[in-house]
Amino acid sequence: MTSTGLLDRRAFALAVEHLANARVVVVNGARQSGKSELLRMVHRRFGGRYLTLDQPGDLRVARIDPSGLVAVPNRPLIVDEVQRGGDPLVLAIKAAVDADASRGQFLL
Repeated sequence: MTSTGLLDRRAFALAVEHLANARVVVVNGARQSGKSELLRMVHRRFGGRYLTLDQPGDLRVARIDPSGLVAVPNRPLIVDEVQRGGDPLVLAIKAAVDADASRGQFLL
């Protein structure tokens, strides 16, 4: 069990493995299946910056200045509910990874 009381799951190991080999990793799955908790677990273990677009302030920044949002130096940038940021945020992430071939930049 982890410190959160959840059983360790293969998803955590897969997320870590994929972050080591890819610039962007996307976590998707059924509603209430533990995606957000998985993102928080990765953040607790590896640091970086975590934000959720369920928070009005984070969502506002994502919509007003998506390029500025993704330009933060702390990686990985972990964005929960990334779909709420819309195409401008996705395009800003694409531009960031096109400009930098480093692995493990974004966990969405």
